[in-house]
Amino acid sequence: MSFLAALFPKHTHLCAIHELASVFLTMYEKAGSSLEQSMPLTTGISELPRMPEANDTPVQVREFLAHLLSAKRLFPNESIQRIVEKWTLGSGQELHSYTPYMFFDVFGREEGWIIYKEVKVYIYREERKREVFSMSTIVIGLLSFEITMIGLFCWSFSQLLVVQAQVTAVLALLGAFACVVAVAGLLGTERPEARAENELIEGTKHGALPL
Repeated sequence: MSFLAALFPKHTHLCAIHELASVFLTMYEKAGSSLEQSMPLTTGISELPRMPEANDTPVQVREFLAHLLSAKRLFPNESIQRIVEKWTLGSGQELHSYTPYMFFDVFGREEGWIIYKEVKVYIYREERKREVFSMSTIVIGLLSFEITMIGLFCWSFSQLLVVQAQVTAVLALLGAFACVVAVAGLLGTERPEARAENELIEGTKHGALPL
């Protein structure tokens, strides 16, 4: 028996609203799961090891970069080893914090551009996954609140409780507005590829390139 049915056994229309809302929430969760699974991941991204942490050694960073280039760019092994061997001293902290200029300085202009982009896209994709999960939780909570307010509004209206109906209507509108803002904020996030490329473009302005 649903929560609304237990509270208001005589109002079958509220039970129907609640059941319909439960179906809608289930569909939303399944759609969100499908959306996350269908995110445009690059070939081989699922086979990559974890992103190096701040205290990881240069050897671990080189291993990560070798896997990254093999999975994302399909470079020959000889070329990959030649490229990653240029990373000699930096730890995982430097991999996260180096600017485009530093990548160009370590790997050269062309290879530095490619490696910086792939590393940052990987980092930003992981960040976006966490953002999507957090925002989905918030949206589902708001939808649950919205459905509850609609149910209370219908009951208050049917019982001619004008003040209570007005209050629940206002709360329902506020919940709907918050839900729209949350979804818009998520959809408005810059794509990882575009974000990395913009950083590279900014890093090459005004001749900011190593010789």
